[in-house]
Formats: sequence, structure tokens, C-alpha cells
Amino acid sequence: MNTGKICLALGWLGLTACAAAPTREQEVWTNIPGVTSNPDKAMARLAEVLWDEQAKFRLGRLRRFLPPLRRLAVGAIVHFDTGRRTLLSQRLEGLLGQHLERVSGLSVFPRREMVRWEEDFLLRKGKTRLSNAPISRKASHVAAELGGADAVILGRYKIVREKVVVGGEFIRLTPALGKRNLITVSRARISLPLSAFPLSEIIAQMPVHKRDILPKPPQDWVWNPVSVWYEVIKAGGERRKGLDGAVLTPADTYLVSFLAARPIYVMILRLDSGGEVRILFPESAADLSERAAVGRRYSVPDRLTESSLWAAAYVLFSDEPFRYRRDVLPGLHRLLAQVRSGVSKGIARTGIVLPSGIFQRRLWFTQRRDKPRSGKFNSDEREMTASGNY
Repeated sequence: MNTGKICLALGWLGLTACAAAPTREQEVWTNIPGVTSNPDKAMARLAEVLWDEQAKFRLGRLRRFLPPLRRLAVGAIVHFDTGRRTLLSQRLEGLLGQHLERVSGLSVFPRREMVRWEEDFLLRKGKTRLSNAPISRKASHVAAELGGADAVILGRYKIVREKVVVGGEFIRLTPALGKRNLITVSRARISLPLSAFPLSEIIAQMPVHKRDILPKPPQDWVWNPVSVWYEVIKAGGERRKGLDGAVLTPADTYLVSFLAARPIYVMILRLDSGGEVRILFPESAADLSERAAVGRRYSVPDRLTESSLWAAAYVLFSDEPFRYRRDVLPGLHRLLAQVRSGVSKGIARTGIVLPSGIFQRRLWFTQRRDKPRSGKFNSDEREMTASGNY
């Protein structure tokens, strides 16, 4: 028999102690003493312990790889034996998310959106009946990354005699570490009496309908497998980093930078006020079939021309090579026609209309003029500068 698997299963339930030194991938379990009869209080206590213990994690050399915590997510809490979500899973996930937001003071990605991304991941893997499919840990990892989270809490529960034991793991997402981009920084488990839940809630699976389209992300969150930002380098060498629009002179250089959280195809287009478009990245058409490397920062330099009132950099990303996605062109042609005809002046509110499976982030740059040519341009420039929409 596989002794390692036996140790892992028994160790998780706290029935025995396997002699293994904790590593950065395997933090020790913190057992919360006693039996908490109220599920709400139990999840509040679990959130507090996980948050407090993760703060004690020794970063060491990993400090430069770990981004600061700005956004959290709660993944699936599944049945330990089957790996499936139940009605109890839904209840525990909701309570844990509420208390995690309170304890940490950070935003927690809405769990209902996480579920959609997890299901979509299973659909992409060929699962046709989601109600019978186990929710893999990877599905929750991917969903958290797409939601722009810096950490995710995953959980499992198991019935042990007259108790329900719920365990949670606080996992930091570190794209800079490549394939092994997950670091478990704290683990904790808590016990509740079996009588605290109706039997139907414990064993009933979540009703799930088959979907064959990508879910729409909520308005206040971004489907974000890549981080996108710019840096402005002034003529005197001064550098400034940001995420919103910048006002430049032709002597200034701007760098459009991105960092991929997973292997993905990226293309950067530049569109200016004259209705001219060119590809900034990749440099050659042959590279359109190559994925961006995970954890590598790409920086693409560019400048405004003397005649440009504004320029927009569209960072397009997709799971499929752009070399085979010629359906991008119709949306780009429509936007170009609007700019050349004067319909779209300054910030275009919609961006490029793209087919399913291709997403965009947009950065805007406007040219500073000491003597604006008309009051109308002044108004447009203020509108463009004030807007931070992509």
C-alpha cells in the first residue's frame, strides 16, 4: 500500500501524526480545539485562525516573488471522499467568504462568480455532466487567478463519527514561480456536531446546469490572467508607473508591460487619433503562435508622434494563437472606421468588439499641448485624462 497516501489522509483528520517536517508547500495543520455547534461561529473562527497563521509565515527569499495581498478568494469546500460540492459546501463557502472579508479587511472575490469559472474549467476539460464531476483544486486555483486574487482558501469536509470536520488551506498565488506557483502558508481545521446540519444538506449535490459559453465577469472585477500596466519615462529620465491614462509629450517614452499568470497568447495593438494601427507585440508575425512565458515581464516601448492627439494600446489575450484568429479583424476594422470618420474622438467607450474567447485591456495616452488648438480639444483632453477605463 502507498504509505504516503495513508499518512496524508490520517494526518488531515488529526487521527495520527506522520513524522514529516513542514515545508513551504506543506504547512502543519492547526487544530482548533473543541466542537463549535454554530456553523456561522465555526467559519468565523476558521477564517480568523487561517488569517492569523498566514501572517506568521516566514517569507525569506520568497518575499520578492509574493505580491502584496490586495484581493482574496474562497474556493470550493468539497466532500473529502468524493471531491464533489454539496449544499453544505455552498453554505460553508458563503460563511467563510463573509468572515474572511471582515477579518482581513480586503476584498473577497464573489463566490458565485468563482463557481462559474470552476464549472467553465470543467467544461473545457470535457466534462459533460457537471453535477457528477468532482471540483478539482486546479479549477479553484484557475478561477482565483482569473478573478485577480492574490490568495485563495480551499477546503474539504469529512464526517467522522458524530462530527463534521472542516479543513481549510490558505494558498498564496505566485505567478513569478512558474508552474509551481502555489505556496500553502497556513492550514486549519475545526469540528462541528453532525446534528448542526440536516442530512439532506450534507449529502445533496449542488444542482448544476450544463453551459457551453463563457460566463460574464461581474462589473467590478476583471477576468485577468495577465497583469497590465504602463511606465512613462520622461525626457530627463524620470519614471512613473500607473494603470490609468497618461498625458505625454512626443519626447516621452511609454512602456506597455504585462506579466502572465498562466501560459497565454498575447498581442498588443496601437491605434492613434489618425486611425492608424500597428502591432507592437510580438515583433514578427511568426511569434503570434508562441505563448507568453509565465512569470516573465514583457515591456514594449513606444512614443506618441507629433501629429497624434492620443494613442491607445490594446493588450489582447486568448487561449488560442492569434495566428489562427482572423475573426479579430472585423471588430478592429469597425473601430478604425469610427476613428477615421470622426465618430470616435478621444476615449472610445467600448473598445474593440471581439469574438468569444478573446479579451482585452486598454491603456490610453494623450499628448500634452501648451496651447490647445480649440476649446473642444480641451474638453476632450480632460475627458481622456480623467478616465481610467480600459
